[in-house]
Amino acid sequence: MSRLSLKQPIYQIFGANTGVGKTIISTLLAKAFAPRIDYIKPVSTGPLDDADYLHVDRYAGVKGKVIYQFDEPCSPHLAAGDAPPPDSVILSKLMDLLSDERPTLVETAGGVHSPAPSGSSQLELYRPLRLPVVLVADSNLGGISTTVSAYESLRLHGYDVAAIIGFKADWGNLPYLAQKLGTTTLQIPPPPPKQRDPAEDAENMQVYYDLVSESGALTSLKHHMIDTHEHRVQRLREMPGKALHTLWYPFTQHGLLEREKVNVMDSAYGDDFACLDAEKQGLRPVFDASASWWTQGLGHGNSELALEAAYAGSRYGHVMLPNAVNEPALALAEQLLATVGQGWASRVYYSDNGTTGIEIALKMALKASRARYNQTSREPRLKVIGIKGSYHGDTIGSMNASDPNVYNDQVDWYDARGVYFDAPAVLLRKGEYEIELDGQVIEKLSSMTEVFDLDKRLAGQTATHYRQIIDKTLREAVERGDRFGALIFESILMGAGGMHFVDPLFQRVLVDYVRGSELFCPPGSSSSGGPTWTGLPVITDEVFVGLYRLGHARATTLLGINPDISVNAKLLTGGLVPLAVTLATEQIFNVFLTDKKQDCLLHGHSYTAHPVGTSVALASVHRLRTIHEERGISDQEIEESSQPVQDARRTASASKADWSSDLPVWSVWSRDYVRQLSHHDKVDWVVCMGSVLAVALHPLAGEAGGYASAASAQVVEALRLGNDQDGGVMARPLGNVVYLMAGQTTTRDTADRVQRLLENALQ
Repeated sequence: MSRLSLKQPIYQIFGANTGVGKTIISTLLAKAFAPRIDYIKPVSTGPLDDADYLHVDRYAGVKGKVIYQFDEPCSPHLAAGDAPPPDSVILSKLMDLLSDERPTLVETAGGVHSPAPSGSSQLELYRPLRLPVVLVADSNLGGISTTVSAYESLRLHGYDVAAIIGFKADWGNLPYLAQKLGTTTLQIPPPPPKQRDPAEDAENMQVYYDLVSESGALTSLKHHMIDTHEHRVQRLREMPGKALHTLWYPFTQHGLLEREKVNVMDSAYGDDFACLDAEKQGLRPVFDASASWWTQGLGHGNSELALEAAYAGSRYGHVMLPNAVNEPALALAEQLLATVGQGWASRVYYSDNGTTGIEIALKMALKASRARYNQTSREPRLKVIGIKGSYHGDTIGSMNASDPNVYNDQVDWYDARGVYFDAPAVLLRKGEYEIELDGQVIEKLSSMTEVFDLDKRLAGQTATHYRQIIDKTLREAVERGDRFGALIFESILMGAGGMHFVDPLFQRVLVDYVRGSELFCPPGSSSSGGPTWTGLPVITDEVFVGLYRLGHARATTLLGINPDISVNAKLLTGGLVPLAVTLATEQIFNVFLTDKKQDCLLHGHSYTAHPVGTSVALASVHRLRTIHEERGISDQEIEESSQPVQDARRTASASKADWSSDLPVWSVWSRDYVRQLSHHDKVDWVVCMGSVLAVALHPLAGEAGGYASAASAQVVEALRLGNDQDGGVMARPLGNVVYLMAGQTTTRDTADRVQRLLENALQ
């Protein structure tokens, strides 16, 4: 989608039903605004001589435009036949017709949910533009219900309904709607009855249009539409200044933030924000390169998730969980145990975000380890085994599970409680995968298939080297008196630490060691009926990578291990509402199972397992799982689907084919593009898996790289500015690392657009 002008009002005319008078209202508005008005009917069905745009031309003197005219007088999805134009094509052609010199009316076909030629709802077809709406009410008996339903559907899909207008009738629909909906509502006289004599009928209609278009109601509506547009633009313009004096942004140095760098988001849909371009007076698409802090997987403005949220909010609101159960909380737990927890987990503990989920996991693991060691006192304090550069959240407890870094450096109560390993990284450089440890390349591999061939690599020299490092480090720690309660790590890809792709072999060897070493399996330490695992509880932090981000329900599948405790959030609700889960084995659960209340897991928050979140998550996990399964479907199955499903399935299938030589991983990003990028003069290394593409730039002179580096500033600014054709990209760099994160529904066309923008930014 290109830039949408805000220089002039653009309104979309929706009808509460078919035959409610959309074209009559459009004609009246066109005549009221004439001669400075455009009229567009993107999709029209029926005989050409009866086309709506000709009616507007005849009675308002405004030459309208139609994009697709189908002869059959029926729903567009039937009239379009066997080769319907895709939604994206209709939208592109509509954008080309929109003028920034005159107001524009865009009339839809049928009711709000009438199908587009592709079969998708009109609400979805036009949603990327999110034009303000004039809703034509159904003035017939029963029209209150259809109009309220249409209004709620528009709101549910993110549209602003500027006004409702309809014809005066005996049923009193419009006064009722004005009171119920609280939106500007106007009623006008109905058109004259249709006459048998075409000339007489035309004359009557002309008189009607002449009189009503100049009436107080139409004049009022015209001014309201202009005022509403001007207020919208004014509000968008003033927001950056007000925000800088009102908001306290996270992870942002306000001393470095300038007014023009504040991105004003009017809305979001799919992969893009609709951001204000103040200089050119419009809205332009800006790719959400951080997936809104890694939460987006199913696209912004997802109406399926919004409907689930509305349903749960109306059915439950919020209800407490302890000693109770509700359908979405139970159903989601069952779904998660059948996907993320399949084969190992038996319990689901709900919380509100990833950081809290980690706090819960630590409480589970540390108490379980004390039981494992029959240790009743709190001394010595148990520590964790972790990986340097990890990030488990911003609360004190989760910070203490990470090594000292920029995120916890200025937190007074921070106290690192662990032993942390320098993890070897997998880096794509000049088309080859290098395993780097302490700045030295220790192994080179030709493909991701080789990187993840752990059965073969476990018998190699690199694995032996890892075992020696791990054994030496942990033996020395135990000899110093350290005692450990858990192994915790981010599976495969450490996000906030700089998109650090940890060699999966290292994490596998580390898990095998803590589960098999006599350091953590002292004889006689397990009492009868106690925990049955060996070594230490293994916590996997999959807040970022879990739920198919890397193409698998859980990333530990790529390691060939099962955890004892695992945390998921981010993609869990598709980016709509906060929710997190901590999954655990039955053995971990049993540690807390006694006849004393104080032995239970004393952790919770007011909105634990809130039904809105669990309902949305249930739909999100189901959709993510379906997309994952569709990566192996046939071309015939793709073509037999509806347009939106076709797009998602075609992208999934193409992604799998593109990365077929690098399975078991895949990526929405082009394999050839990624390899070419790894040869770029400004690029140090590239990491690409699933929906993530991370590019490390060479540090500036005198810099060591990392979070504090300014090496990416120029590239990030170039991405933000973008160009008129492709829009821009809103990236949040991690020091010298620029990353782009797609969703699970991102199309190949969108990925190509963003790749072009990155290529231009690197020039």
